[in-house]
Amino acid sequence: MEKSKYELKQLIFNPGSKVTGVPFMGDRASIFDDEEAVKYDFKISIESHDSQDCYVFRILPKSGFEHKVLYNEMTTWFRRSDYGIIARDYSLSYHTLVYDFDVKMKVRTRQVGGKLLPYKIDYDGNWHVFMKNRERVKFTCDIEY
Repeated sequence: MEKSKYELKQLIFNPGSKVTGVPFMGDRASIFDDEEAVKYDFKISIESHDSQDCYVFRILPKSGFEHKVLYNEMTTWFRRSDYGIIARDYSLSYHTLVYDFDVKMKVRTRQVGGKLLPYKIDYDGNWHVFMKNRERVKFTCDIEY
């Protein structure tokens, strides 16, 4: 059970990384591996976010793959001065006969003692596992250091 919890946390809080141990998902979480990367469009632009100059890295499913991928969207804002991640928005969903989920998150970070740490998390999730009640959770978490 602890290993499954760890894998689900990786899926949500370390997007794009390889996740093993989640049944019926295969390598869909590994969006930078060749087999999955061909299903996505990757775009880089320059924008301002919260008064900071940023590189913006966007990942969206290619046309025709919208229902065959795990990530519906992922956008990451990297501060141009040091490439620190100051914000990330992502949406992921997956449906099998045994479980399904649809999760949207927005994470904002700030510099605290030399580290970038989350200070705000918006979460909107809908989970269902066979033989269990559906769980719907929506919250905003403001973190003070």
